[in-house]
Amino acid sequence: METILVILNPVAGRATIKRYLSEIVSALNRYNYRVLVYVTSQSKDPYRAVEMYAGSFDKVLTIGGDGTLSETIGALAKYKCDVPVCYLPSGSTNDFANSLNISSNYLDAVESIRSNNIRKLDVGKINDAYFVYVASFGLFTETSYNTPQELKNVMGNLAY
Repeated sequence: METILVILNPVAGRATIKRYLSEIVSALNRYNYRVLVYVTSQSKDPYRAVEMYAGSFDKVLTIGGDGTLSETIGALAKYKCDVPVCYLPSGSTNDFANSLNISSNYLDAVESIRSNNIRKLDVGKINDAYFVYVASFGLFTETSYNTPQELKNVMGNLAY
């Protein structure tokens, strides 16, 4: 039986995906996955989750926005966990998922995990920071991080 670590950002986007957590876990259980769930509450929590469970999981399902995905990938790289990652986008903009046509339907994510539908993607690194989608510098670097979640939930892309 394979183990999957689910890293959920419950406030990503409009905070609606958390309603489906039990259905996601049930679907994974039906496919004989042992499920570990880590619900984030602050920045860098994906690092804590990966460090806590390192060596105990075969796959990762990260549920949240581009920031949650980026932190999860960074954590896996830092702790040298070479495992497949499934991304269930539930953020405000989901730019990364949209650019790769990744569905935001949780049943599609579970099916992708079950079928081992894997795409290899590059991970970049600048100094000690890893990234999968955007690396930025200069005046507006902190904009997405400093934009309040409540504003992103209400306004979506316009909040930036």
